[in-house]
Amino acid sequence: MDLVRPQVANRERNSMRYICTSIVATLVATGMSQAATIHVPGDYPNIYQAVAVAIDGDVIEVASGTYLGSYLSPQGKSITISGELHEDGTPAVILDGQQSGAVLWCYHGEDTSTVFRNLILTNGSSYYGGGLSCYDGSSPALENCIFRDNRGTIEGGGVHLRENCNPAFSNCRFEDNFANGPGGGMFCMENSNPTLTNCVFDGNDAAQDGGGIY
Repeated sequence: MDLVRPQVANRERNSMRYICTSIVATLVATGMSQAATIHVPGDYPNIYQAVAVAIDGDVIEVASGTYLGSYLSPQGKSITISGELHEDGTPAVILDGQQSGAVLWCYHGEDTSTVFRNLILTNGSSYYGGGLSCYDGSSPALENCIFRDNRGTIEGGGVHLRENCNPAFSNCRFEDNFANGPGGGMFCMENSNPTLTNCVFDGNDAAQDGGGIY
């Protein structure tokens, strides 16, 4: 029996060592998963790459300038994409769709924990929503954004909302957007009910109904 007791004691010590190591590893992993701030172009050269590595809670801060590309999607993540401001509080970040598609694209069920802030969305062109296209319940929050000179070749020049999409727009402007069909500034269908707070529609046009909103 005397020979057995040290072996049992060793097993107990090894077990405790394993438990303590597991606790430390868990704490380290938890710390590593905390929300981070990602800088564009400081950390990543473009917003697409920053979104690809972002996790829920992260903030992507975008430096002033013009960024080219279309169909920028948050991929269903609860992240914030925030642009730098001019001294007067207007957005200093331009997202230029180059008429190659919608500038922003939310098709993964985003809610208002997905935030676009301080951005100018311009020169987007798609069948449905040149500036922003939302589908299937996707409902992000947009703050201090400008939708300018976007085109919907079928519906929704600035914004197109379809199938229960309820985004929240605050302090946003919709300027000089155009739709070949209805909804120059914004088009809503199939139980889509956006919330608009302190927003301005100016100079939007549609070949059919709803120059501002349909």
